[in-house]
Amino acid sequence: MTKPEENKTKTSNLIIEKIKSIWVIIGITIFLIIIIEGIASLIANFVFVDPVTRKYNEQEEIFKNSDYYKNLKKEEMASLKVRWDPYDYWKRVPFKGKYVNISFEGIRKTWNPVIKNTKARPLTIFIFGGSTMWGTGSRDDYTIPSDVAKILSENTNIDFQVINLGEYGYVSAQELISLIRELQKGIVPDIVVFYDGINDTYTAYQNCTAGLSHNEFNRVKDFNLHQDKNRLAENYLNVAIKTSGIYRVMSTLKKTEQIKDPACENVDMLVDSTIYNYLTNIGLVEHIGKLYGFKTLFYWQPSIFCKKELSKYEQKQLAKEKYLQDFHDKVYNKIKSLAMLNSKANFTNLSDIFYNSKEELFIDYSHITENGNKAIAEKIAEDVLKIIKEKDNKGK
Repeated sequence: MTKPEENKTKTSNLIIEKIKSIWVIIGITIFLIIIIEGIASLIANFVFVDPVTRKYNEQEEIFKNSDYYKNLKKEEMASLKVRWDPYDYWKRVPFKGKYVNISFEGIRKTWNPVIKNTKARPLTIFIFGGSTMWGTGSRDDYTIPSDVAKILSENTNIDFQVINLGEYGYVSAQELISLIRELQKGIVPDIVVFYDGINDTYTAYQNCTAGLSHNEFNRVKDFNLHQDKNRLAENYLNVAIKTSGIYRVMSTLKKTEQIKDPACENVDMLVDSTIYNYLTNIGLVEHIGKLYGFKTLFYWQPSIFCKKELSKYEQKQLAKEKYLQDFHDKVYNKIKSLAMLNSKANFTNLSDIFYNSKEELFIDYSHITENGNKAIAEKIAEDVLKIIKEKDNKGK
């Protein structure tokens, strides 16, 4: 064997050994990543608590005397799954539980009295709103729509049906679209109720633009990713990373879970556009009501910032959302100052309904207890009953 051939063999052996070493290192690295991911997943699932679960766990303090909250909490968490719904973005998937029930259409169950005359169409009442109207923190039979139905059943003999069209995170624009889509199906109500304020205010602050839905930037990002086929892999990689145990543990360890201040350039202009957007939406609902022959009622809802007497628990909840208070107060105060709006017979500002109440009513900065729901329902039912009496008088 000549020297060149020996050198060639030695070089080949060295290359093979290096390749083997590299593969061993890669193998050990992959093995370690798998082990770390497995440990991180166990920690994320059994040690750390995700934000939604943490929120529900904190809320147990206000439900300490109830015998139903733990089961309600489980059912609410399980029912948070949503499906894509054209135009208004999302609807709940069907769910069946003891306290939370959602139909195939994505509508939460509402307590309604038995229809006496099955041959005639009952008076139909649509009630729109966000998660406060949907009934976060409340059982099916104790949401605002259910309480409205109970009060009506005690004060009128006519057949009626209250339908809860509230949905998690909805702003007034989404509710308007939901109403239009019900009309497109040929389902025309007799009375339509809109209950808004918090989501329209928060989303304007979050997006620095009035009239958008919650987390609109995510929809923009998803659309842009899917427009560029070359970036689809990036989208899938992002999903894989965000569902990994390592990512979930690192996210939990972060001191802040979200950016609290989007630093909008012109806050006063944003306040004005938030209110203008709301006024436009309710104006459109009124015009549609005249076209289809249904009556409309609008309510501006309360928040924890509108309550003077706060319990220790409520004080903790307010402190968490302190970043929003300045913008919230500007919007809410402007709403109060609008004589044109407050003079409307079909508009009621309920923002101060709990102002002097010493009762613990807020589960967080926006959602209220079942007792709070009842107080809101009493105001709505009072106005609905007036409309029913007017209809009865006209029919005589």
